[in-house]
Amino acid sequence: AHYFLSRIALLDRRHGEAAALLEKAVALQPEEALYRLALGDVLMGMREYAQAVAEYRVCVSLQPGCSDMQVNFAAALIELNRREEARIELERLRELLPD
Repeated sequence: AHYFLSRIALLDRRHGEAAALLEKAVALQPEEALYRLALGDVLMGMREYAQAVAEYRVCVSLQPGCSDMQVNFAAALIELNRREEARIELERLRELLPD
């Protein structure tokens, strides 16, 4: 329920509430990558890039090769000016999804 309540909070532009609800969802099911991805996305929107990186890092470890998670992880690293780490993550993605 926390995940879906967070979606409603986002629609109402209550980002802090959405983040809190997603944190509860992650605490209840820490292995659920979807909840962590959603939390990372909310944190990115709140410009909490370091926290977003932490969530995306777990996402990538839970579901290696998921392009959405990999791209979001790299985007958060770029926001923190960690370009080399972002480049490495994007290269991994390119290896997984060749043209």
